[in-house]
Amino acid sequence: MQIKALSPCPSSVPFSCSASQQSPGSSQPILFTTERIQWTTEAKPKVPRPQLPKPAKRIPRPITLYNETFIDNYHWMHQIDKDPDVRTYIEAEAKYTKSWIHYSGIEALQKQLEKEMQQIKNRMTEGFLDDDDSEDANDNDDPFKEKKPKKRLESIQFWDIDRWRYWLDATEGDYGVYKRRPIPENGYFRAMQQKRADYMPSLDYTELALNTQAATDENFGGCSNGAQTAGGLYASDMGSINVEVVLDVNRIAKEEKKDGDKGEFSFGSIEIQPEYTFLRRSIPSADGAMERPKEPKYTFVAYTFDTSGDERYKIKVTSISNAPSELGRDPNIDKGVHVMKECLTTGSGSLGSVMDNAGPETRWLKIGRSLYLYFTKLDTKGLSREVWRVLVESFDQDQACFGCGEDELKPELVMREDDERNVLALSQTNDHRFLLIESNGQTNSRTYFWNVGSPDKGWNLIRKSEDNVVYKVEHHSGYFYLRTNHGDSVNFKVIRIPVSLYDNSTSLATPHIANLQDHVAHIPELPSGCFLNCVDDETVIEHDPNEFLERFESFVEHFVAWVWRAGLQEIRIFHAPHPGNGDGGDPEKWPLTELERLRPYDKDYKVVTVMPSNIRYEEERLMRDFYNTRLRYSNCSSVHPWALYEYDMHSLTPTELRDMDEDDREDKIRKATRLVCRETFPVRVRYGKGSKSFMAKSPESLSSMDNLAEINNLLKEKKDPRKEQDKEIAKFKEMRLMVPSTHSTMNGTNPGEQVPVLIPVSLVYYNFSECNFPRAAVVKAYGAYGTMTSAMFEPEIDLPLLHRGLIVVQVHPRGDGVLGPQWYKDGKAANKTNTFYDVEDVLLYLRDSGMVKPESVAIEGRSAGGLVSGWIANRWGENPIPKETIGDRNERGQTNIVKEMVKVVLAQVPFVDVIGDMTDKDVPWVEYEWDEWGNPLESQEVFEVMKAYSPYERIRNQPYPAMMIMGGLSDSRVSYAEPLKFVAKLRSVDGKTNDCQPLEEEDGSEDGSDQEGIEDGNNPKEEEDREGKKKKELCAGRKDTALLLQLEDGGHFSGNNSLWMAFALHHLGTMKVTD
Repeated sequence: MQIKALSPCPSSVPFSCSASQQSPGSSQPILFTTERIQWTTEAKPKVPRPQLPKPAKRIPRPITLYNETFIDNYHWMHQIDKDPDVRTYIEAEAKYTKSWIHYSGIEALQKQLEKEMQQIKNRMTEGFLDDDDSEDANDNDDPFKEKKPKKRLESIQFWDIDRWRYWLDATEGDYGVYKRRPIPENGYFRAMQQKRADYMPSLDYTELALNTQAATDENFGGCSNGAQTAGGLYASDMGSINVEVVLDVNRIAKEEKKDGDKGEFSFGSIEIQPEYTFLRRSIPSADGAMERPKEPKYTFVAYTFDTSGDERYKIKVTSISNAPSELGRDPNIDKGVHVMKECLTTGSGSLGSVMDNAGPETRWLKIGRSLYLYFTKLDTKGLSREVWRVLVESFDQDQACFGCGEDELKPELVMREDDERNVLALSQTNDHRFLLIESNGQTNSRTYFWNVGSPDKGWNLIRKSEDNVVYKVEHHSGYFYLRTNHGDSVNFKVIRIPVSLYDNSTSLATPHIANLQDHVAHIPELPSGCFLNCVDDETVIEHDPNEFLERFESFVEHFVAWVWRAGLQEIRIFHAPHPGNGDGGDPEKWPLTELERLRPYDKDYKVVTVMPSNIRYEEERLMRDFYNTRLRYSNCSSVHPWALYEYDMHSLTPTELRDMDEDDREDKIRKATRLVCRETFPVRVRYGKGSKSFMAKSPESLSSMDNLAEINNLLKEKKDPRKEQDKEIAKFKEMRLMVPSTHSTMNGTNPGEQVPVLIPVSLVYYNFSECNFPRAAVVKAYGAYGTMTSAMFEPEIDLPLLHRGLIVVQVHPRGDGVLGPQWYKDGKAANKTNTFYDVEDVLLYLRDSGMVKPESVAIEGRSAGGLVSGWIANRWGENPIPKETIGDRNERGQTNIVKEMVKVVLAQVPFVDVIGDMTDKDVPWVEYEWDEWGNPLESQEVFEVMKAYSPYERIRNQPYPAMMIMGGLSDSRVSYAEPLKFVAKLRSVDGKTNDCQPLEEEDGSEDGSDQEGIEDGNNPKEEEDREGKKKKELCAGRKDTALLLQLEDGGHFSGNNSLWMAFALHHLGTMKVTD
């Protein structure tokens, strides 16, 4: 499949079928019908019509900027702990939502969706597929014998630390159990051990074991039957492998939930103590000589969890035995100990809140003869503003610590961030030589480093902050490698700085100093155009205006750059020079030779998400083995499950690279890449009440079929799970489109040429036996923070929708990051309206292409994507040509494409009150967010743009579509009050109550009447009657459009998926499955 820029076509030209979709015996492709697919909905039960909530009270709160005043009548809803009317109104909305669901008759559909989602989840946990196609020869004689997926010992998301492989077994309970198994030694293991010794000979590596994966030299990627490989083990191998329980999250949840089984609980992270941080005692022998240090009996484990949903985590520490055959734990710390609460002594109570307000991640660090746990603390607004540490174990007799059997822990402050635009984060270089504290803002950053090998040097700062300059630090062989946008490198570059530059500098302060940003006098001056100074700055990967460098990783022998080109992900691999390889001591002789560029997707299959190793999201902790020469990466799409691969980075050398043509290179890459394993695609799921797939039928019922050849083929597929899954996946069609904008242009290839901006769109739909377009669609959009919104495998949500004939569309508007930082900048701050117009252009294309029928679109926006939902809701009721002009928008005659296409709007934890939030410094994250949305307190231009799109402020006395608004009462990112007061205001002006209060129109009229008619000589009485009739129609409660609010007790990830799916399907008329 080639990606093409598609021009809008006339509505009379329908979207045509591919050749593979033609009817048997037909030489012409079937055209999609222009008639709507008819799905009958169940009759509504005869129950009383739900009563709307009583109107919320109004307490005016004026906001005045640039001689304009906005009145927020519902700001009091932020005071849930002070004003009991807040909970009263929440309860009234909840009662109405429950009554509406019962009245509408969608309860049965919601329950059916929940059954389907549970079936999908069950099928997903049955097993994992590998690249072994072999079958038991004895099975071929029995066509009814089913080949079951092999049950893998570990999940696809495993990671290796030292001599152990860890994973989360999600099949046990609601939260899963963390487990581990030992990794046997082999030649690869010993080779990595030598690489470690060569790389860092200054440390005593006789005490250290390897952070390596297990793999045989012959087969390092495949998962053959019973093989001990990098891909993992199967349940059949458990007889020879000791599997240990590291952490039972189910037990923790049961113990920690506030309200028993109904309480909130979410697990944050687990941090295993690496062996290089072990404290080892050397015991003298009889002759006085020192023996080899003894291995410690236990390994410490830190973990975090949240019991309120507000992402304020608690920290505990437990331990696991270092003996593979010993499954017991130290009885003193079996249950874990609160790091910051239970161990505080009298007089230290002021620090008790530290435990309850920690960030999700921790790091272990050994300094001399002491072991510390570092973590971040959140401030009152929920931002990570401080770094703390606690002493966990020490060989110094004068220090109390947890591992020494003491009851007292003494947490101490390491660093505090006073810049409200920045937050602190902990990280480490991949070789573990440096602990890093990163101070990150939206448009600036700075990084402090602590040399693990020279702890007496204390903290140092890489570089002072500078507006619009960000950087990320890695280390290799005595050099810092920085990925940065410095010097107008919008798409980022990589520079190299010698660590020796800081050798003669004065340490910032003791390790416990706060406000380190004030102690930076030793940092070199910054000449114009240079990152640090012109002598030591060296660019090793140049800036490319056509390629966004998203991530840079270091390994012992390679560097890996993760890049985006034309909206698609690629992986660049470089040779990593260092003196141990004989590269010499002169940095100018250390070039970064590019060895290969991987495109981790099929040439005809480009709707894909690619991630390092096996993480699922950018913010997820990435566990890497610095000494590994095999690169792990994973990919997925909307219908292709996650698959994990390994690429042998030794497959190409610089010499081979010069002498190899493109075909040979591709063949070499293919042979060097192995599929480790892939997740299961859920088959044999019964979608809809009466649906029953062929695969669920008994052999007896199959015997009556006429086509015996078809029977045999289907039975073979049933026998082979992989073929069965592949056939099911083939029933779906994924596409990547580039839709031309109707309101923005860019420079073309020819001088002076202007061409439309192209908007990336990913979509997927079910290929029915006959072509049936146009269809209904769920259109998703985010458009903020430069987020990489690529296609993800979310079967529990997407598959029930796809089987009901919907098209699932993901728009990548400006404000997203798939086309690089400039695409992001073109949709933020003063350019924010581009995000919404891009979504409208996609709606226009979906109509004109014949793919989607008018009045058959559900718009879904989450968090910052709630701005898209809010924009669409407000645009829905506008006249074809709005009175107000927004930017240079070219309206399409008398067409309101939003009203024509959209039937229902879904908003989950939506950010909708832009002006109210961005002018109130007491709202969490506001000063941090100014770099994203702009600061209306300082810029009238920003204020005017916000006024043009802010959903809450733009609510008007006009019709609105059916809407479902969802939020979380404990959400620390988007307050519950955002969706709450958005609904309250909508009810007051939209005619969904009898309390319609028209807003003041732009001409100054309080009642919305048109003064121009009076000036033209029209009868004032007739004008009054006309306006009165209009108001009655709008405000007398005669409209049937639904407006539902669902607030849950959880946090930012709240939202009942089955509920909003049933709500959307009900309004789109697509409740029935069409097989």
